[in-house]
Amino acid sequence: MDEYKSKLPRIPISKCKKIARTDPEYILTSQAAFAATAFTTELFIQMLAEETCSLAQIHKQTKTLRLNYEDLSTAIRNLDKFQFLSDVVPQTENLASLVRENKVRYTIVNPSPEIDIESEDEVDEANEPEVGEPEVDEAEVEAEVEAEAAEPETHTLDEPRPESSS
Repeated sequence: MDEYKSKLPRIPISKCKKIARTDPEYILTSQAAFAATAFTTELFIQMLAEETCSLAQIHKQTKTLRLNYEDLSTAIRNLDKFQFLSDVVPQTENLASLVRENKVRYTIVNPSPEIDIESEDEVDEANEPEVGEPEVDEAEVEAEVEAEAAEPETHTLDEPRPESSS
């Protein structure tokens, strides 16, 4: 029985089939091809994990090693044979540095009371809509909400009536 188990891939062949069927260029494939795909995927993951582990051991000073996303993205960036994964596993970047470089817009919609704002001008600037954002009239929004609440609920025979909480 153990000899038979060692001949099976650890990745379920059914998962390989399911992933293959999501490809728009999928063609009928034999069971042996799916088994080969499962084995090669297993070997690829093993090789990626081993390379990541060896690079992480070189760079880390601790004796116990626990791989994380940072280790994986560093290995993919540094090893030529894994460069094709650089778009899928990008290097993480600090949010503050991205905001400083204007790569990301980060605004606080409702500042919490703990935030100390120095002047009213900063509050007015924070509440102004960004360029390209439509201005919203609060009176119009309230009127729409009231109009929707005033409309009677209608249901077809096919739809169950919602349970009332009263």
